[in-house]
Amino acid sequence: MAGSTVVFTLWPGLDLGVSGLAYRPGAGFALADRPVWDAVVLAGKAASILYAAVALILLPASLLRRADPAVARYWGLVILLYLIGPGLMVNGALKRGFGRARPDQIELFGGDGPFTAAWQVSGYCHSACSFVSAEVAAGTALTIGLALGALWFAGRPAARLFRRLALAALALLVLTAVQRIGSGRHFLSDVVFAILLVAALGTTLAWLLRPRQMPYLTPHRTGDLP
Repeated sequence: MAGSTVVFTLWPGLDLGVSGLAYRPGAGFALADRPVWDAVVLAGKAASILYAAVALILLPASLLRRADPAVARYWGLVILLYLIGPGLMVNGALKRGFGRARPDQIELFGGDGPFTAAWQVSGYCHSACSFVSAEVAAGTALTIGLALGALWFAGRPAARLFRRLALAALALLVLTAVQRIGSGRHFLSDVVFAILLVAALGTTLAWLLRPRQMPYLTPHRTGDLP
């Protein structure tokens, strides 16, 4: 996180350079209004909504059934990850607090807004602003949550399913990031910090809520595994 902040602070033109690769004067951004690429973003949103909905159903269900406490903790983690990450941190604080204009809104790319570097406050935008990407934040929450599920339930049949879903989510996340930059809706730093912030949050929540037998985060004996 600190390293990325230093890079984008010292070289703010990196954002302009990457966005400029997808922009042509008079034609706009290469991936803007492309149905196939728009479908990628919609698929990511739908997958995140479905995943969060499953968590909202399975958390109370696991509590009522008095299932393994690790199961309830996992679905609680997923809910907190979405609520705090894409919800409160991204849409609630960063987008409103920094007011950054989107690439297709700045003067260099045909708009009327100013360019501001990452973490620099601007008064141009008041809601749904560029910094950071909500779509990428949600995609990161999906990917991190599923990857943690594979670790959470290591040694159980569900772990394989979580691994496969995590790989699919990762591919969707990469495509979503490409679309958001290529369509002029986000800068590279919007994408990078969305990933880093949500990944850091997911790691923190996993450490706080981890079950005793979770590998890599908690020391365990072989006999502790289910």
